[in-house]
Amino acid sequence: MPFLSRYATHDVYILEELRRLYQSSDANGRIHLLKKLYRNRRIAPFEIALLAVEDPNVDVRQWIARHGACFSGRYWPGLSER
Repeated sequence: MPFLSRYATHDVYILEELRRLYQSSDANGRIHLLKKLYRNRRIAPFEIALLAVEDPNVDVRQWIARHGACFSGRYWPGLSER
């Protein structure tokens, strides 16, 4: 659980570290990172979830569609208008 305690606060430095981890990983690594961020009913930072939603790999997009949380118009501008 040290991973979660370190990333429990989403400040600018942590977001940049997570973004770099996400972008430097292959599809399996990105899914693994997402699983860690969503473990124990936690929510991934919006910026990282958005990367997953827009990921070029279908497996990553499928994972976030199935397991992602808090995807509402409040967090996703324009979603409620569709």
